[in-house]
Amino acid sequence: MSILDGVFKLCISPDDKLVVGLHYSGKLTIWRLPSLKLYHCWGLEEQPNFDEISPEFTDNPQRGKTLKDLVPCKNLVDVNWWDSKSLILSRCTGSVTVSSTKTLKNLLGTSPEWFEPSSRVTGVHHDGFLGLEVECVFPQKRRLGDTTEEEFEDSDDEDTSFVSKTTKLTKDVLYYVTDMERFQPPRKRPKIINRTYRLVCLKSTTTEELYTRKIDHEEYGEALELAKAYSLDTDRVYQRQWKKSDVSIASIQDYLSKIKKRSWVFHECIERIPYNIDAMRELLEFGLKGTDLQALLKRGRMEEGRWNDYR
Repeated sequence: MSILDGVFKLCISPDDKLVVGLHYSGKLTIWRLPSLKLYHCWGLEEQPNFDEISPEFTDNPQRGKTLKDLVPCKNLVDVNWWDSKSLILSRCTGSVTVSSTKTLKNLLGTSPEWFEPSSRVTGVHHDGFLGLEVECVFPQKRRLGDTTEEEFEDSDDEDTSFVSKTTKLTKDVLYYVTDMERFQPPRKRPKIINRTYRLVCLKSTTTEELYTRKIDHEEYGEALELAKAYSLDTDRVYQRQWKKSDVSIASIQDYLSKIKKRSWVFHECIERIPYNIDAMRELLEFGLKGTDLQALLKRGRMEEGRWNDYR
């Protein structure tokens, strides 16, 4: 007996030479047009990182409890074209990637972009695409002491003891046989879900633009990783952190001492006014040690470096 695998989504490439299809089984296929000759085919388990779960679910126990309700499977739920050689893939887990049509390698990096589970994606317009995501919030259980006019049983699955299960089963049987109200089981409380619909834009950008955006959003750790990966100027990160922090021994060592532009550091040592005398003394001593004779002689034998390198 043959098993038919239905297709629930088809999308034609911008150059009208390929068509991609999503199957109910989780399979992804690409066909040539107009011959409909199979170009590539990947089963669910053959797709890179198909079972990856968002850190928001794995690191947050409260969110992790709702994982079984929001992510019934790990199949692809939507597909569109980034260009004629790459696909926009959205999974039920919330994973969104821009993948090569030849290898399905994620072109965005080592990890996918994380949307809410089962997000839908559009095609590319002005170097970006839109994603429609739905954030589901399950209200917390009613606390002890809250009373209602009627008795309800929580609809969530919970681990119950053998005695509780036996008692419940006995009452169900007695109610079925006698139809007496005293044996009537409590009605299940309806599960209420608050949904927030959100339209998100993922846009192609240069490394410099992304670096600037990370700094503006105060995502300094990610900005430093980006700077190290693409040999960007890390001074911009430390300068922003220094400007936004009070002068102290910690801020001098963590931010100011790591800035390579000596004229900028020297200007800060002269112009920055700390709030207390101890910080003032530390800042002046830091500036003096970086401009003494030994530091100047050492600088003559070295290229531009951090202020501490010449001390």
